[in-house]
Amino acid sequence: MKQEILQPVRHYNLHQDPLNNIETIHLVMWNNGLCIAGFDAEQNLLVAKVYNSTNWNVQVVEAIFVNEPLVAGPQHVTHIWLAEPRQLIVPQHLYEPEAARQWLKELHFVEEGESILDATVFANLNASLVFSVQNKWIDMFYKFFAEAKISALSKTLLCQPVEEKENTIDIVVLDHTALISVYLQGKLLSHQVIDNVDVQNLVYKIASICKDNGIKQNELSATLSGLCVVDNMKEELRAYFPAMMVDDTDENSSLTFLRKMIACA
Repeated sequence: MKQEILQPVRHYNLHQDPLNNIETIHLVMWNNGLCIAGFDAEQNLLVAKVYNSTNWNVQVVEAIFVNEPLVAGPQHVTHIWLAEPRQLIVPQHLYEPEAARQWLKELHFVEEGESILDATVFANLNASLVFSVQNKWIDMFYKFFAEAKISALSKTLLCQPVEEKENTIDIVVLDHTALISVYLQGKLLSHQVIDNVDVQNLVYKIASICKDNGIKQNELSATLSGLCVVDNMKEELRAYFPAMMVDDTDENSSLTFLRKMIACA
């Protein structure tokens, strides 16, 4: 059966000749989308393409890799970042790999044919992330990018600088997937990866966290970035967080997210 060739829904080109100047390529994947981003030796973003599909499966992603010039050249894909909702954060001094895997299985449904991976977060949060990945995705990534390291996207977001004297929330939107990190006086209070999220669902989850911890919404400093952040989402979130810091265009939101990601990669 012939696989339909997807076209990118976003294409950001920040260099006249990115293909010949790329030093490393990073992939970001979520439940129905993928971003391919190329960086130079100084970690400057040169080019990024975003794909998504309602029929997201291994065949669709393989077709992207086969037809995408960014991953056809000699540059290596070194990092693959997964926005996986089924994850667990364990303080490093309590971390024991097998126990953490058992806890993940207690809290989330982990199927046969899935592997449990881990990632260490040093900056800000000395902890390990444990997350599950279907083996079909792992096999596909190693088929195309044998040298790449598979890790959790949350790792790059949890090391962002945090104001110690403020209550803050960092919201990253990847189409219909959202990652939210809430900090109370600079200490991580909650981190979640939410699939198939809409604005109302996102606001409800944040409001519940604030209510449970006695945080007033006007005391919460919020930032928003990500890929495919649409204007109506920005406006609806601003209604809840009047002082929210958000880039004025979808392109700037995407570039802000990718630069934050590579800074902690």
